[in-house]
Amino acid sequence: MKKIYSFISVIIFCFLSDLTLKAEQNLKDKLNNSIVLITTTYQVPSFYDPWRWNPANTKSGQGIIIAPNMVLTLADNVKNATLIQVTINTEPVPANMKIKAIDLNSNLALLEGVLPKNAKPVTISKISAFNKNDDVKFFWKNDQGTLMGGTAMLERIEARYLSNASIQPQTVHRAIRSSYPNLSFGVPVFDKNDNFYGLALRGGTEYEFSILTADIINRVFNLKTCTKNTPTAIAGFKTAPLTQVYFRKKLGLTMQDGGCLISKVYEQGSGIDQIKSGDVLIEVDGKKLDPWGKYENSSHEMIYFKHLFANHYITETMPITIIRKKKKLNINLKLASIDDNKWLIPRNLEKKQIPYLIRGGFAFIPMTLSFLQEWGNRFMDNGPLALIESFSQNKYKIKTNECNELIILARVLPHPSNIGLQSLGNTVISKVNGENLKNLTQLKEILDCNKNKIVKFSLAPGDIPLWVNSDSLKNADQDIKMQYGIDKLEHFTQE
Repeated sequence: MKKIYSFISVIIFCFLSDLTLKAEQNLKDKLNNSIVLITTTYQVPSFYDPWRWNPANTKSGQGIIIAPNMVLTLADNVKNATLIQVTINTEPVPANMKIKAIDLNSNLALLEGVLPKNAKPVTISKISAFNKNDDVKFFWKNDQGTLMGGTAMLERIEARYLSNASIQPQTVHRAIRSSYPNLSFGVPVFDKNDNFYGLALRGGTEYEFSILTADIINRVFNLKTCTKNTPTAIAGFKTAPLTQVYFRKKLGLTMQDGGCLISKVYEQGSGIDQIKSGDVLIEVDGKKLDPWGKYENSSHEMIYFKHLFANHYITETMPITIIRKKKKLNINLKLASIDDNKWLIPRNLEKKQIPYLIRGGFAFIPMTLSFLQEWGNRFMDNGPLALIESFSQNKYKIKTNECNELIILARVLPHPSNIGLQSLGNTVISKVNGENLKNLTQLKEILDCNKNKIVKFSLAPGDIPLWVNSDSLKNADQDIKMQYGIDKLEHFTQE
């Protein structure tokens, strides 16, 4: 009898396995003309020498057709592109595409172009329902145009930054796969019912990946019109853990009360006119926070609260609860976004060529985060002291009519006219001729004005004086162009 049961069990197992394989093959057949290989030629300017461009390079990623002649992919796959080409199978001539819409914070892009007639759009789900330990399937096109596939298991919900250009974390789903490491460049993912679930992002170990879910995609894009939606909100403040028992006691709080400290309020973003530094944030959007600013989500993971802002558009309000001077306040927070171009020190998220001005080998540029990152992600440890000090003092300030750019003397290109001054590079210009400097355009006017024969710079830190002869600078310009192969000695619009 045991042998009969064992035999039946084997037959059932083989039958179910066969059904699973057939179902997976059926899905692959359906998706063969929907998933595309994207090849991008891109070029990024040098930020250390902004008059130069780094060599052009290529990268590849995955995408999925969501409408006639429209492809959804990761922004990382196509940003800074000079040429974007898409292949569905093995067609001899790839389809040229252009960026229809892009959102760097969410790492998403829509591409449009003329796709082959066999292109088949896939319906994007409204939401991606997370069920721990559920299986998901992922598919991608290899370099030969063959559709490949694999499976993974949903593990948890987490909040993370979706790319290096993200300025706020968002909720993603983490999955573990048993094979195919590092297949995360926008690989389409489907749930156990074969519905579109999201796009894969690299995350965790080589056999883990995060999924940028359908919820985020639908918040960022109107998929019926293939346009960007109203921007989502971003927090306008910074928090710190409130874990000191004595400090909490002074504020009238126990550890069980939860709540983190609002340590700084920015000059733009959500809530900047309603909250104050020193407030204690107890609850956000109905989520009670612990002293670290985390709350327990539906998958029983503790998640930092800031991603909750990304669930709302800037046209909405969001309820929060704070403690101010030992009094509990319920506030409907006015939501807003953050415009990188308004910062005095912009991040330059799009990695555009930054403005510059060269006179007599003195290279002046506005301070941007992209310039500081030339010293690596640990630039606060490795960068020049003068720049780090100025960055720390001004990183959360916005532009004003009196000062809308923080100007750096970035380099002194060696020339007989500036012998002995090369060490003055990587300093901040605090004043010119005893006056505050508004921007790079004003500096050009001062240096090019025939009335200003002698120009005095004050360099920070320390107000180090530097006197230059404007005529001497002009006389050296042509030599500088020839010696260093510089096409243009000035550039004022970001490209």
